[in-house]
Amino acid sequence: MKKIISGILILLLTLTVLTTSAFSLFSDSVTLSFGLTVLTSELDIDVKKLINKAFNLDEVEPEDDLDPGSFEVFNKSIEPAKIFLYFDKLDGDVCEKLDFKIEVSESSNDLFTNIFEGLMEELKGKKHKLLLSSILADDILGANSSIFVKMFPSISDEVDKNEQGDDCKWDDIIVAESQALKKDEPMFTDNEKIEDNKVTLGYWILPFVEVKSPNGGESYEVGEKVNVKWKVKTTHHDKDDQVKIDILLYGSDELLLTIVSTEENDSFYHWIVPEELAGRNDLKIKIVAVDGNSLTAEDISDGTFEVLGDLVD
Repeated sequence: MKKIISGILILLLTLTVLTTSAFSLFSDSVTLSFGLTVLTSELDIDVKKLINKAFNLDEVEPEDDLDPGSFEVFNKSIEPAKIFLYFDKLDGDVCEKLDFKIEVSESSNDLFTNIFEGLMEELKGKKHKLLLSSILADDILGANSSIFVKMFPSISDEVDKNEQGDDCKWDDIIVAESQALKKDEPMFTDNEKIEDNKVTLGYWILPFVEVKSPNGGESYEVGEKVNVKWKVKTTHHDKDDQVKIDILLYGSDELLLTIVSTEENDSFYHWIVPEELAGRNDLKIKIVAVDGNSLTAEDISDGTFEVLGDLVD
């Protein structure tokens, strides 16, 4: 009897060792507990083939057609998994005005399917993660398989003029979650991060400029000091002192001379009427304002003014 029992124990031990070895071929780890072998596997995804990711887009204006960012999510493990995306560490007021269209495909050469279009705030945080693998059977990305993702950013036309020059910074978080078939089976997760995405608004709203005088109907004499006046406003009033002014003289809609260029924006300039303008009654002043962001605006006298005297040949 003792020999029979010993033989049975040896057989059970041998079967356990063989079972453990067989499972080890397919698993990252094996746990032996009370004679039972439990198969476990850790998820491992890789994000690669990044194009224009992380985003680093400058001088963006509302309704610009921006280049998309794209990447591949590759499942390196034996565990099938659902793949998700969410945005993390959003920083900047512009984030509230940043839209995204997200498309996915099973192949980089296939047609992409649009799975999301809306404000990035809708995908802020893990609770609002987007299922990237929704185009796959049962929403599952199999082992040794990939999905391809394209992300198209754009700025809402509701962006405020005072937000010019501001930016939005964030991280992309790609999450993989295995799907346990039974309650007592473990569920594994893995995630990858694409850091330091940034979209920076440019400047597109022109400064306002207005000629105050001479603005039409004035008469001057040769050698007289004329007080040329103007008014300039920019969207960032604290930068009004960065505006440079060109003062041009026109006659019959033709440029006659540049009175001064790159003048400080101090709202006036003293100009001495030259002799060669005597007798002309078709003169206008044009003010050209260039702000600190190299945006240009101009204004010209509403009417003509004259210089007294005989017309110089």
